[in-house]
Amino acid sequence: MSSRGPVGNSVIKPNMLFFRQTSVQKLQLYIVNLYANLELQCLQHYFNVTVIDYDCDYNNVCDKFEPEICFFELGTEMPVSLKIDNIKNNNSVPKLGFIKTDFYAGCRTKFLHERDQYGIDDFFCWQPPIEEYLPLEFTNKILYWPFFVDIDRYSKFQNEKTIPISLFGIAEKLEGNYNYYPWREMVKNQISAAFPLLTVPHPRLETTKMVVRDNDYISMINSSKFSITCGGFVNGIVAKHLEIPAARACLVTEQNRTVERFGFKDMINCIIANPEDIVEKVSLVMEDNKLRERITEAGFELVKTKHSILARDQIKQWFELNKVRRGTDQIVQSEDFLKLEVKKNDVFSSLKKLTIGRKKSYSASSHIYEGKDRQYLCDGDAFFKRAEYIPAREEYSNYLKFAPYIPEHFLRICLCDLAEGNNEHVIYHLSRAINLQKDAYGSDRMDPSEALILLLALFLGDQIQNLNTYFSGWKVVSSPYLRSLMKLISKFAFDANLDLIEEYNCSIHELPFENIRSFKQYVLKLSELNFDNEQTSIAIWAAELDLS
Repeated sequence: MSSRGPVGNSVIKPNMLFFRQTSVQKLQLYIVNLYANLELQCLQHYFNVTVIDYDCDYNNVCDKFEPEICFFELGTEMPVSLKIDNIKNNNSVPKLGFIKTDFYAGCRTKFLHERDQYGIDDFFCWQPPIEEYLPLEFTNKILYWPFFVDIDRYSKFQNEKTIPISLFGIAEKLEGNYNYYPWREMVKNQISAAFPLLTVPHPRLETTKMVVRDNDYISMINSSKFSITCGGFVNGIVAKHLEIPAARACLVTEQNRTVERFGFKDMINCIIANPEDIVEKVSLVMEDNKLRERITEAGFELVKTKHSILARDQIKQWFELNKVRRGTDQIVQSEDFLKLEVKKNDVFSSLKKLTIGRKKSYSASSHIYEGKDRQYLCDGDAFFKRAEYIPAREEYSNYLKFAPYIPEHFLRICLCDLAEGNNEHVIYHLSRAINLQKDAYGSDRMDPSEALILLLALFLGDQIQNLNTYFSGWKVVSSPYLRSLMKLISKFAFDANLDLIEEYNCSIHELPFENIRSFKQYVLKLSELNFDNEQTSIAIWAAELDLS
């Protein structure tokens, strides 16, 4: 479509439809002011943006607004997805997804569903290493529109430095004894024993009675000589990594690969420390005002030049490059996120795709994962494949150090519980977790891996007659594993029927089985715990070659 937006500063802006799942009326105010409005402000700098945050007919809105690009929020925490009719096979306008899910959250399943519903194949996200938390097929599809700040808003503050050190957000274990940010907890104890430390609670915690937001938030950072943050157990980056230097406080943070990619260098534009040396390094800089001011100003300049709205034209770059790429051409991104280009076929360009280089399975023990919980999956899978289910369960359960629920760990624990004969336990807890996801995110499509393990638990627990009780109201997408298991179940329960729909099949889980044959051997081993007379039939099934 050729219609263009209004002219501003002699620049013709392309028309964009922004399909926004996170209706600002449903967001907490601090998120609206610091994040949601900023995203829209940035898009409006490069495009003539029309926001669609209501159910609609895709053909009608495209005819009405004549967009040249359609941009979709995906995987948000909103309880329902936008209902957009006539969209999946309509590719008259380039579609681009923006993944807004937390790395480890269950709403990644919602993202996969929305991706299929809307027919989207190209994606941007906030930050790496999200590729470690999505199916392998996304590893080379994700580009980054990373966190950024409105530098003009932050740079206007020139407060006296009355706060030696500040720490904003979660810095200790929450109810349930988990901590999203374990590094903060460790260094908080070290810092508070040596220096005056101002801590400011996270706005979303129930215990928070007074929320610091907007200009008060920026002003408090600006009044600090140093401010502490980290990227959490996923080893990513958070907005405060940029907000702190933008407000001219000296950033103190943890070492990780993403911090390096953003351009942060120890004792050059920030302080990178561990619990053992943080007091020594902060003390050194605290005592040398010129050094502190030099590091602080270098951090400000880094954010100003590489992490402000003017450095967040990646979506505009994609829009222009998408016009010229052909066939199997791929759009790739530089290590510092700033530049995109088209890679022709298999010829490597001067830019490398920003990727962790994931192996085929988490059990590839030679690979080091950024996310701490991903390493526990890797270690647990190594035990699981040797049928050492107790130590495997212990490794998987380590996720509880960081979060109350991570689906991949939880489902693997269910596999270990089945191996111990705890079928009833798995049926109860897995079905409950599945239904809680439905209540939270509104999806009626069950993750195929979760469907597989629930079905297996019902079979092993001799409850296959209750199949409809657990699967009623759900769409279950067919997979080779599910078809194979249903074939086995049909040998024992002729009236058992699970309607499998033939749609795009994708799971957030990479189960610790090399193939269907290894899955069958696992089922055969478990059947020895649960059945006395059916071993021959199950062994025959396990030996059959699945060609589906």
